[in-house]
Amino acid sequence: MYTYLTNLNPNKMKTQITILVMLFLTFTDIHAQDTTGLTSKSFTKNPRDRVFGIGLKTFNLINDLQEINSVLPGNRIVLTFNVTPNLRVQPEIGYNRIKKYSDVLDEDLASSNKTLGIGIYGMWKKEKTNLYAGLKYVSSNNHIDDIQTNYSPNPPYGLQYEKIETTVSNNSFGLVFGGEYFLSNHFSVGTEVGFLTTNIKAEIVNSSQDPVESSSFNSETNIVLRFYF
Repeated sequence: MYTYLTNLNPNKMKTQITILVMLFLTFTDIHAQDTTGLTSKSFTKNPRDRVFGIGLKTFNLINDLQEINSVLPGNRIVLTFNVTPNLRVQPEIGYNRIKKYSDVLDEDLASSNKTLGIGIYGMWKKEKTNLYAGLKYVSSNNHIDDIQTNYSPNPPYGLQYEKIETTVSNNSFGLVFGGEYFLSNHFSVGTEVGFLTTNIKAEIVNSSQDPVESSSFNSETNIVLRFYF
């Protein structure tokens, strides 16, 4: 019915490496400020007591580094609200767009995704470490351009190509375990492991075919880099 784009994207690795390098340089600068400014009031607060942070989540890092394209966002923005010392609310936003020129159709084919999610977690603090676990809900909408090949039995004989547009909606719900370690008063690095059940609905735009619905159970592993204010 439809296929995902699985061609290699040589710019994807460069983008991720650039992001990681920028984050490393940011951490280095922040760490230097922490080291030289310990007498300042802004650096006397226990890093684990900070209540708001913003970060970058790299989704399924191993697959991303292997240059396997997906309609799922390779990166998501994570907002962290530590409502109480033992309760965390964590929304996340993702957007991804991949464009590839088709010589067959003489036009661009694009795949895009928009994702919104929220997690509610119980949290445990120990020294420079936060551990948390709880439930997460994620909803995403995908738009995928692909090429459909048909054989013409009438003149002119041969293969005919046309672009088809597919929409895929995913709704996931499941359990997440996470942890983060504070490298400085403002910066932490962490990881999350999730086990999610996903309901999927796929439909070809402007087609008389009925939508295809399915469900799956999958796991995800993430690296999360956060800056706390």
